[in-house]
Amino acid sequence: YGTVPFTLGNRMGLRSALVTGPGSLGVSFGSLTVGSNAAVTVDNAGKMVVSNGATLNSYGTVPYCLLLTNGGQIYYTNSFTVGNASSSNRTLITGNGSMLQGPGDTLSGSSWSYWGAGGVANTLQIENGGAFSNARLLVYGPTTVTITNGGRCYPTVLYGGNRGLIKVVGGAGVTSLVYGVAGGGFNLTSLCSTGVIDGVGSDGSAVVTMPLYLGNGSGNYGNVLIVTNKGRLYCSG
Repeated sequence: YGTVPFTLGNRMGLRSALVTGPGSLGVSFGSLTVGSNAAVTVDNAGKMVVSNGATLNSYGTVPYCLLLTNGGQIYYTNSFTVGNASSSNRTLITGNGSMLQGPGDTLSGSSWSYWGAGGVANTLQIENGGAFSNARLLVYGPTTVTITNGGRCYPTVLYGGNRGLIKVVGGAGVTSLVYGVAGGGFNLTSLCSTGVIDGVGSDGSAVVTMPLYLGNGSGNYGNVLIVTNKGRLYCSG
């Protein structure tokens, strides 16, 4: 538990945080900052609560600056930023029950999750039943978010900005899903952003269900959406 900002990687000897096991809980009532050579791992049904926003900038110095696995979960309020003016920050949500969940804010306020806000080659992969939920997800490039092999994404808004790449990739025996909540849309409306929905030849294994906004607004050109190999897009709302 902590009532002041919790910082990893910017002071000698404090490099990583691990929350593991059913009933294990880490709470930061201040902000969470993860810097160079530092990482946060939540696994084996452990839980972490971040009540005043998070900023992760490991500069590619660790395999994953954020790893949620085997049912590990993080609940956060305010913003959650990965790659704020830094590059090669890799994040992974994998395994049934593993989840990064926002505050349920809809279309206003500060509950954005930013991937790649000012950096390059930042990644988020959601796979094997892992999930992202209840917040607006902005992918600001060159950065890639991949929902694959049964991953789930339930954003209030999904936004590809300035060469951001959003991929939903299916396959035999799995369903990779993006399902919009609270009426927000799948927005490919900023310079040269790309969306790919690839079923890899398996019907209904890559599915996006939410309103689509492609390239609307002045100066927003080069935006591309590709639906291929039996992928599915349902423009609801």
